[in-house]
Amino acid sequence: MSKSGTKAAAAVTCCLLGVLGIALAVAAPAVQAGGSGRFEMAWSVTDAGGDPLSCRQAGADEVEVLATSVATRQAYSAQLKCKAGEGATDALPLGDYSVVVSLLPAGSGEPIAQSQPRSATLAVDGATVDLGSFQLQTNVGW
Repeated sequence: MSKSGTKAAAAVTCCLLGVLGIALAVAAPAVQAGGSGRFEMAWSVTDAGGDPLSCRQAGADEVEVLATSVATRQAYSAQLKCKAGEGATDALPLGDYSVVVSLLPAGSGEPIAQSQPRSATLAVDGATVDLGSFQLQTNVGW
């Protein structure tokens, strides 16, 4: 390749990287300063074999949504009625979170089941971010 061909290839590569850099910057949402948002989610309960269970069959009364700020490590907990099958947190400060959903027994005690942590971002003031559905698998087997 000639020197002029090498320079042209370098210019094209540079321009492509510049375009990609701009595209990446646009794709990643910037978190607004201040403000708050909420997470909403649904959940289902299954036995050890993956068959559906009601909350009552699993011995559960509530679901806890634990949203932990990645930046500050501050944990925010929401207790929701299990039988509802869906719910939302109260308003949380904007930022990046690790969210875990746990199935809680009637009364008190250790969680019956717990989801894997899910990363989520609250980036826009007043927005509600849908985390989708969590499947909570218990050790109960029939």
